[in-house]
Amino acid sequence: MIMKIRHAVLEDLDAISAVESECFPVAEAASKEDFRKRLNAIIAEAKK
Repeated sequence: MIMKIRHAVLEDLDAISAVESECFPVAEAASKEDFRKRLNAIIAEAKK
């Protein structure tokens, strides 16, 4: 099996959110909007 590791992009948001909800209880899981904010911050920082 070949695995490619890369930085997440906004198009990954649904998949990231699905993994989060499977791995953490509702009280601890980050919301999709939380991840959207995090990804946007990372993308903005990378453009600097």
